[in-house]
Amino acid sequence: MKHINRSLCNAQKRASLHPKRQKVKAVAENQIRRILCIDGGGIKGVMPAAYLAYIEETLGINIADHFDLIAGTSTGGIIALGLGMGVPPGEILKLYKEKGATIFGQDVPVGLKIPNQVWLCGKQLFFRKYSSENLQHALTGVLGNKRLGESKNRLVIPAYSDTLPGPYLFKTAHHTRLRSDYKQMPVDVALATSAAPTYFSKHQIATGEELIDGGVWANNPIGVAALEAACILNWDMSKTHILSIGCTANITTYPRHGGLLSLSGGRIAKLLIDGQSHVSTATAKLLLGGPESEGRIIRQEVMLKKDYFKLDDTTKVNALEGLSRQEARHTLPKIQNTFFSTSVQPFKPEYEVLDHAA
Repeated sequence: MKHINRSLCNAQKRASLHPKRQKVKAVAENQIRRILCIDGGGIKGVMPAAYLAYIEETLGINIADHFDLIAGTSTGGIIALGLGMGVPPGEILKLYKEKGATIFGQDVPVGLKIPNQVWLCGKQLFFRKYSSENLQHALTGVLGNKRLGESKNRLVIPAYSDTLPGPYLFKTAHHTRLRSDYKQMPVDVALATSAAPTYFSKHQIATGEELIDGGVWANNPIGVAALEAACILNWDMSKTHILSIGCTANITTYPRHGGLLSLSGGRIAKLLIDGQSHVSTATAKLLLGGPESEGRIIRQEVMLKKDYFKLDDTTKVNALEGLSRQEARHTLPKIQNTFFSTSVQPFKPEYEVLDHAA
């Protein structure tokens, strides 16, 4: 009995010595969580990059400091990786503006632009349209030779394996079972998530898997991010907020009696991507509480006339940037308090890269 009383007394003393630690833990368990999701869209990644750059410049903050989890697919994955690696969105925007024409094979003299487009479109019928080497070179210039484990944010980056087949998710070590992806190079992750079929070649990562663009199943990664928060991170979804940024949108319809030609020109891909986006958003809403999620999911996406911006048309980069900054100026007052009033707690991964050879 004396032993039991002594143990209880010692436990009480230990608790009284660390009241602040216990209080901090309680606050952490009940804190608001913020998630940033960025869609795929090729060169239209200028839109989310410029949107986030405007916010950083206007508020004088570091965007990455304000989100507990960042998810991005394809071009959105490139932006997400950049943010996690400490690259400002302004620098990512600069990559699109300065390297976009080279990445998409359009850095040719004015007189050769039309013949070049004809050649690229003809080539796409039988081979991938663009070389992945230019994209890899551009990404290396921004992301360097770092490892995913060096990210300052929790990251989820969708890709796809067509040989298994099935979804492939790159993740930082934000759970004890995530033991391998953190050793991957962000450049490899970026090349995998953006390897759009018919545009770029499959990308083989260091562990041997050949992967393609995550946009084939999660072009809008909001559902993936919400599932990660609810099922892997076990966050309180009633206190979770999501900022989802698209790369422009337009309504794609299918004629009632349409045939194959009615789905030409990329319409079928657009229909599938639109469908996935709506299902992904609905999934997130359900996980955040259904009707109670109202106001905690903010979707930023500019609706435009059909095909005004294409995913590989680099001639309208400046127009994309201007439109995005205008949208950010208009919407920032509505989202500032929710997403940018305070910083989030620093991310501490379960496993760390001790050196680049890890």
